[in-house]
Amino acid sequence: MVNRWQRFEYAFLLVVVLAGCGAADNPNETFPGADGRQPVVATTSYPLYKMASELAGDDVVVEYSVAAGQTSRTWVPSSEDVQKLQAADVVLLNGAGYEPWTQKLSLPRSRTIDTSNSYRDRLIQVENTVTHQHGPVGQQSDRGVISTIWLDPELAAAQLRRVEEQLLRLAPEAADAISQRATAFSNTFDQLDQQLQQLVADSAGNTITVFTNETDLQYLITRLGWQSHQIQWSEAGRLTEETVNDINTTSPQLILIHADCNENRVQVLQATGITCVVVDTCESELSGADSLVARMSGNLDRLRAGLGR
Repeated sequence: MVNRWQRFEYAFLLVVVLAGCGAADNPNETFPGADGRQPVVATTSYPLYKMASELAGDDVVVEYSVAAGQTSRTWVPSSEDVQKLQAADVVLLNGAGYEPWTQKLSLPRSRTIDTSNSYRDRLIQVENTVTHQHGPVGQQSDRGVISTIWLDPELAAAQLRRVEEQLLRLAPEAADAISQRATAFSNTFDQLDQQLQQLVADSAGNTITVFTNETDLQYLITRLGWQSHQIQWSEAGRLTEETVNDINTTSPQLILIHADCNENRVQVLQATGITCVVVDTCESELSGADSLVARMSGNLDRLRAGLGR
């Protein structure tokens, strides 16, 4: 919930950003690199930051301002953060409602790229506790759309292509190097997708049912072709009667939980006797953690182990 001081901050930042929008959209503005400086890309999505950094090398500066332990869904930009976003040559957004702070601020449209625009027909929307996929319906709000697109390796590869497009536009003199790095990174997503497809193949003929504490994992679950149910909690921190009945009726193979799930809730879920598997949403940097693709691969390894495959 945005408190009184955050509303004041937003109001101040809105004035700052609107004051610079006219210059930002000026068709006569200097093209990145024309004055000898390196072009700058800014993003508040950690997966996009990792993709852009990998592709940019030393040819483009990539900025990420979100503090450790936070995500763009909860982040409130400071005035300094806004100035950095305003000054960047390109701002890369995850889209799908992942950057709610953009509803309070106005960024230059000509330099703001929503990486989800090219596959909006594959976004998954949540209504109450039920998730479903929806097709293109023109202009729409992203309220209720699940944001964690990158957990599907195919969509992560699509995001990577959007990142590559923008870096090539900003640094055409480094096109060969950027494209080579993009191809190498894309190949790792292809390998990840093959790993996912192998898990699907190994489960062929069996209906895999899982319960999950959050909707964030739905892109991964959908690609795996598994049936999922949402866990509901009582105010006392217990499973609701409806959830208990669903578990007894469906006999799920796995319960999927976040790495930062409340310890008391983890104990309640483990007490069901159903195998619990931790899934990393890769939304923020972890101390000593592997690369983005390695973390995503680790999710598939843990799911496979949980199923005894």
